[in-house]
Amino acid sequence: MLTHSLSRGQRQRLAVASILSMEPDIIVLDEPTTGQDRGHLNKFLARMKMLNEAGKTIILISHDMGVVAEYASRTIVMKDGGILMDAGTREVFSQPDFLEEASIEPHLLARACNDVRGGGDVPAVLMVGEMERYLGEEWRFVVWACCIGCERCED
Repeated sequence: MLTHSLSRGQRQRLAVASILSMEPDIIVLDEPTTGQDRGHLNKFLARMKMLNEAGKTIILISHDMGVVAEYASRTIVMKDGGILMDAGTREVFSQPDFLEEASIEPHLLARACNDVRGGGDVPAVLMVGEMERYLGEEWRFVVWACCIGCERCED
């Protein structure tokens, strides 16, 4: 099969598979979510997470803040070629001023927590499961209801 007959997502997966076959210690992924459907994306990112846990360094360049929040342990926020912030992902998402300065809009859950945090002792929450644990079982319906139709939420 000729590569030009493959979809964009298929070409991207083929390129990554080709690189992975060389077993590099460092893997740089530039916008890996482009052209991927949710199913392939979840499998791909789960594989990258496994490789990272096995000792590989994964550098993910992305504008998809939901993916960053879910998979990155460290986040570097850049603007005009310079570094604005280099910290743990939770810390980065809990400081909306830095994100705004870099023209980055955090995903919905991080924005909601940042809005609420100003009025009390609310932790930096990155994923729906964390919010559910923080709020408790009686709030589970409310958390899921606000995410109906959200591509980031899983069953």
